[in-house]
Amino acid sequence: MGKLRKHKVSILNIFIIFFLLALPYYLFAGKLYLGGDDTRLFYSYPLEFFKTSTFFSWYKFSSLGINGPSQYMVPFLLWWSLLGLIISKVSMNYLALSLPLILGLLYFQKAFKEIFNLKGDNEFEVFLGSLFYVLSPILIINQLFVFLISIWLIGYIPIISYYYLKYLRTSNFLFVFIASLWSLFFAQAVYSIPWLAGFLLPVLLGLIFVSVLFKKKDIVFFFKNSIVFFGFIFISQAFWLTSFVSTYLNLGQNSFSSKFLSKGFLDTFTPTILSTATGNVMYPLLNVFHRQIVFDFKWNFISAYTNFYDKIIILNVFFLFIFTFGVLKHKKYLDNFQRKLFLLILVSFIFSLYFFTVNIGLLLNIFIFLRHIPGFVMFRNFYDKFAPGYVILYSVLITVGLIIYAKYFPKIKTYFLIIFFLITVINFMPVKTIVDSPLWTTKDIGREIIIPKEYLNFMDYINKNVSSSNNILSIPFGSSVYTVIKDSSSNNVYVGVSPVKLFSGVNDISGHLSFNFTKEANVIDGIIAGRKYNQLNSLMFEHNINYVLVTRNIPQEVLNAWVFNKNMVDTQDAAFLEGITSKKIAESSRGNYELYQAKKVNSLINSENVYFKKISQVEYVIYLKGIKNNQELSFLDSYHPGWKLFLQKNPSLSFCSDPVKNSYTGVTECKAENRLFDISDLGYSFISPVFDNTHDLKYDYANKWTIDPGYIKSNVKSSYYKVNKDGSIDMELVLYFVPQNYFYFGSIISILTFISGGLYLLYLRLNEKHKK
Repeated sequence: MGKLRKHKVSILNIFIIFFLLALPYYLFAGKLYLGGDDTRLFYSYPLEFFKTSTFFSWYKFSSLGINGPSQYMVPFLLWWSLLGLIISKVSMNYLALSLPLILGLLYFQKAFKEIFNLKGDNEFEVFLGSLFYVLSPILIINQLFVFLISIWLIGYIPIISYYYLKYLRTSNFLFVFIASLWSLFFAQAVYSIPWLAGFLLPVLLGLIFVSVLFKKKDIVFFFKNSIVFFGFIFISQAFWLTSFVSTYLNLGQNSFSSKFLSKGFLDTFTPTILSTATGNVMYPLLNVFHRQIVFDFKWNFISAYTNFYDKIIILNVFFLFIFTFGVLKHKKYLDNFQRKLFLLILVSFIFSLYFFTVNIGLLLNIFIFLRHIPGFVMFRNFYDKFAPGYVILYSVLITVGLIIYAKYFPKIKTYFLIIFFLITVINFMPVKTIVDSPLWTTKDIGREIIIPKEYLNFMDYINKNVSSSNNILSIPFGSSVYTVIKDSSSNNVYVGVSPVKLFSGVNDISGHLSFNFTKEANVIDGIIAGRKYNQLNSLMFEHNINYVLVTRNIPQEVLNAWVFNKNMVDTQDAAFLEGITSKKIAESSRGNYELYQAKKVNSLINSENVYFKKISQVEYVIYLKGIKNNQELSFLDSYHPGWKLFLQKNPSLSFCSDPVKNSYTGVTECKAENRLFDISDLGYSFISPVFDNTHDLKYDYANKWTIDPGYIKSNVKSSYYKVNKDGSIDMELVLYFVPQNYFYFGSIISILTFISGGLYLLYLRLNEKHKK
């Protein structure tokens, strides 16, 4: 019995871990939880996601091409793919929800003990504080319900905090190296910049305000070690950070950063804040998400408040009491250094409470004014971005309050702690009502499915019969970039970014926002709703949309929901289909999916007498035959200055296998290779492109160059072109997206950083042995 008491916290941790592992099975009942703005598909299909949507700096995922730092997911997808060899897709999906909570539970305890230098004391109170953290109703709504990459911050922030504190206390580089490894495996958490900044910003402001309490030498020591710790992590993340930074250095059209820094984000900041800043400090202090915001936007889990939280909210005053008690009594029970740390966390918490609430008198105007600071617009949805950081800081203060209360009332602390445990668990009880709530604006449509074999088989057909150089128009055309897939055994649906490219390799245009804020996004809805088939056919031709994918089994309740514009849905009927297609190509086994050919079929690459082959999403080989005069070469993917043309020595058509000639454009397309990487790709960063000064817009969105044979004859060695009998020339070109190489060079930096760190640790170890 004595041994059980000694290890009671370890036993409780094991019990909670099993509970968290079982939680998704309770929530989703064996189906996959996959939808959402940025999709959760990668949790169950990591290898497919890696090959089609993550490895390349230029990618398409239910939209026109865009340049973004998508490689932050690469390490996670690789080790998650290995995990997929031994467990099912459902288990992978569920573990992705449980693991951040488990890591948060364990590492919150470790980090807290490290902050206050506890040596085995008050373990039960610290355990309860960690439970308060991972079971917070705020995190249920903010993270579990959303279940996107920011959920990993629940575990990542405590992990990094623990190793950071260990390094500050010991100056042992081993803790820097371990933290960098965690950051590598969960780089998607590092990339969750707005949410991570939502934690760091209040802490940095807290540091500024309490710095006067610390000695100068302590501050210098703190900054020196912080630079080493975070600097090493930063450099080790170069594999995606180089691409990320490059998007800001080159603000080309259709780059990730050009969208983020666009005037539209700034213009919508104030209206968004004014429409959402309706909460108050009371609900967050009671550990509950802003009630007013939930009701204002009629989120589907309103019943969690009306049927539950409104009735038990008086119990949560207990949390406020513990917090207040800790603040009032901290001087008596904390030593001098602990008091300074407590004040730092308290001041950081006050800032965090403000940022999480915003609607605090005149301070609302200050928050709106901060929009002028570059990058601050990322906090437009403040109630979302500041929530994880707020919960972490509040949990630390609550834990301190528990410890102080237990010391102040030692005789009744057991009853007190049991009451705290029960209230914490009670607050978590509506988790299924919230997370498993119906699709927004519907009453009975669930959001968990098993993707039907009919759908997967049809995607396989597209993969084998449609070249990946085409685009597909998905019908019904939605209001975002979403598609709908119905579960085969229920009315549940997947609603999220269209997975057509993921499963078929062919990109589709699925909704209004697929056009990446180009002028077409402003007119496409009117064209469809107005049945302007000629305009739509022209737009499809210009955007290389050569196929139409029709989904027939979308429930009517979903068609009437926010996912679709009703006026547009009503016009996407048989007459609409007849107006934009020439023939049906295929139909799925149960008739729920159909593929049609467009009226006019274009080619991704266009010019006279041209052959081309797709090597990857960032590379194409082009052969131009018999060029006599200047001619245009067009590339119907989103414009970006990073696309460059490079002449190849000894031009030849030997690369072209299984050629297919487009009867409409006359372009010959060769069988695609779909390669990931070739070492020779690195060379494109060090050689000069050709015709770069003629690179311009086509159709106000795509790329075009003027090919000048005279320039080639006058300025290029004869080995780079072939002269025909009639005086015309042939040339072979590679079209390459040069910013892709930032990823490769960044990966080299990351690898060298880890090797250097490992060698340094080995040197330190050998040096220690030598001294002994």
